[in-house]
Amino acid sequence: VRMNYLRNLQLFFVEGIINEDLIFGFECVLNAPKICFFNAHFFYRSREGSTSHPKTFSQHKIPLLFESYLTNFKYLLPLYSQERYRGIRTLLRNCLIANAQMPVLCWIKDGTLCQKDELKPLLPYMKTKTKIAYLFPSLARVGMKIKRWIKK
Repeated sequence: VRMNYLRNLQLFFVEGIINEDLIFGFECVLNAPKICFFNAHFFYRSREGSTSHPKTFSQHKIPLLFESYLTNFKYLLPLYSQERYRGIRTLLRNCLIANAQMPVLCWIKDGTLCQKDELKPLLPYMKTKTKIAYLFPSLARVGMKIKRWIKK
C-alpha cells in the first residue's frame, strides 16, 4: 500500500481495540481505485507476543474484547445492508458472524458491560450456541463454571 494513498484517505488503525486491522483493511479495499487479486494460498502467521497469538489473546481483559468485537460489528453492519457492496456480501456476513460471538460471551462473563437489549442487533448473526447463551445467560454462566471446573 502506498503511503500517499493512506495519507489522502487519512486512514489510521482504530486505537484502543484489538483486531483493528479489520476496519483498516476494509477501508483500504473499499476506497481503492483498483484492486488486484491473486489465486494463491495465504497463511496467517501469528508470532508469539502478538495480540492475536493464542497465549496472548487469552490474557486480554474482557472489556477490551467486548469493545473491540462490538466496534468491528458496528462498522460492518451498515456495509452489509448497502446495495453497492452486494459483491462482497458473503464476506461481510462471515465477518459479522465472527464478530457477533465475542460481545455476547464477554457479556455472559461480565453482565455490567451492557444491557441485554443492546446486544439484540447481533442476534441474527450469532451462532446457535451463542444465541442460546444470549437467551439463557444464567444457564450459560453455570455451563461456563462447569466447563472451567472440568478443565481443572
